[in-house]
Amino acid sequence: MVKAMLACYAKPHPDELFYSVVARLRERLRFLSITAFLHAVGGRGDALASIDLPSYLDHFVSMLPARASLTTDDIIAKHTLLPFYVPFLSSGRVGEIKRRMRGGSRKGIQLVLGYKHANVPKSHWLRYCPRCVAEDRERWGECYWHRIHQVPGVEVCPDHAVWIQDSDAPARDLRPCHEFRSAERTVTQCVARSLMPDDCGATAILAFAQNAAWLLNASSVSPDPDALRRRYLALLAERGLATHTNRVYAHHLRQAFLRHYPQEVLGRLEGEQGGLRSGDGVLALVRRVRSSYSPIHHLLMMQFLRQTAESFFAIPNHPEHFGAGPWPCLNPAARHYQQAVITACALAMRADGRPVGTFCCACGFVYARTGPDWSPMMQFHVGRVLIYGRVWDQKLRECWMDSGLSVEAIADKMGVSPPTLRAQLRRIGLPLRRVVSSPRQASRSAGKLQKVTRVFSRSFLCEQREKWLGLSREKARLPERLRQFRSLTSWLRRYDRAWFRQYGNRRIKAFVGHSVRRTVDWEKRDQEFAELIRTTAERIRVLPGQPPRFSRMYLIRQTGQLRMIAPYLRRLPRTADILGSLTEP
Repeated sequence: MVKAMLACYAKPHPDELFYSVVARLRERLRFLSITAFLHAVGGRGDALASIDLPSYLDHFVSMLPARASLTTDDIIAKHTLLPFYVPFLSSGRVGEIKRRMRGGSRKGIQLVLGYKHANVPKSHWLRYCPRCVAEDRERWGECYWHRIHQVPGVEVCPDHAVWIQDSDAPARDLRPCHEFRSAERTVTQCVARSLMPDDCGATAILAFAQNAAWLLNASSVSPDPDALRRRYLALLAERGLATHTNRVYAHHLRQAFLRHYPQEVLGRLEGEQGGLRSGDGVLALVRRVRSSYSPIHHLLMMQFLRQTAESFFAIPNHPEHFGAGPWPCLNPAARHYQQAVITACALAMRADGRPVGTFCCACGFVYARTGPDWSPMMQFHVGRVLIYGRVWDQKLRECWMDSGLSVEAIADKMGVSPPTLRAQLRRIGLPLRRVVSSPRQASRSAGKLQKVTRVFSRSFLCEQREKWLGLSREKARLPERLRQFRSLTSWLRRYDRAWFRQYGNRRIKAFVGHSVRRTVDWEKRDQEFAELIRTTAERIRVLPGQPPRFSRMYLIRQTGQLRMIAPYLRRLPRTADILGSLTEP
């Protein structure tokens, strides 16, 4: 009998609240008693009455005709507000809520949801967007209650950016809610009031509504509170509000959050009992707590971290400081140079909280890099080479035996600097000086190690010595002449070391290009500072509110000559005596 009566059931509209589906069905069946209607479609007199999380859904689906093709999971995912809460609950709580919505007691759902969610302010009336009402009537011939308009904290329509309005249909879990009033019968006036850019917190309010709409329609978000905390900590570390060792700078985070959101917006979204306006609520999200917090807290935190709900849940559960592997081998001597062949990354933490990744290749090349990587191209950056490996060593031996390559060319080919090349030559045991086979090859070689063996004529060496001696006798301090003197000094130290050790080191100390120490007249300075101390003390004493005596350091600071007096009091006896007579011991 009831199934025959439910043959007039109509397929739910997109984003239609399940309450709206039942309300439209109620008007079509025209039961005389609401209790009889609830018994017919829900199996109990208090079934299906909740706005956000209805119950006894299995019984309702079982009473539908076969052509309805509507399952309980479809109702929960597409026509209730449970998807708005799922990402912020544990999997156990989500499973228990679904079980109670299928056939359990309606009174226990809010208890499983948690007291933090119960404190969120909810509207006493069903709400609607005037422009959505006009579009629904044009498209479907009737309007209906949308899920997104009933979400706690949503103040504007995410599709039209207009303020949501209250109707006169009750939306609380009270007895009058059993009236099941449809939107078509309730909404009469459709005057839209657009959200203006100068409205307080307009950007935050609209972004909150858009993120809430994405949550309602997201099907790939799994419940994992620990993953939420890891994502928060990783994003806070990028902004300098936490370290990569999960240490949060609580004071700076609280201050930055309160500067980001106006107090009026926080009060409107969380009510009087929330902790966001004091900043404590945002700190609770990054701590290990057993209770789950309202999605309002989480969405505001995401927006503060410059993330949308979609981009936030796309972040990996475990932050990858160096990107997803495999990683390239950066051994220039290997055939697989810059190819992604390294599959493992050993992660460690520095004292300042920054991650350090160590990458080891099968060729023996091991390097480390301090993260996190700010760009994918950072994968090709070698921070520090720990082990060069057998392949690199063998390539260095081959290049070093090739006398046609200069030191700079070999260093560039091996991916190191010339000083590092010399250090690796000592490690391997190769000679630092190479034998040049021909004069032509000697002219082509420009390496620093080969320049040591160059031989200059006696006349050329004498000419360089005379230039250096002439520059050392000059009294002018022109920058160009000083540069020439320094350049010649380096040249003589390198190519005429014996002469420079015997004569040059004694002359260089007296070179006039260097700064000359001036003799200080300490007696004159002592008289000047003693008089300065006396006049400063007289000036301070005539100031209103000043004590008759004060400390020695206070008086020295008032003179403005702290660095000139305090370190040299032993050379300023008069100044020290006056300080002792004018100040407290």
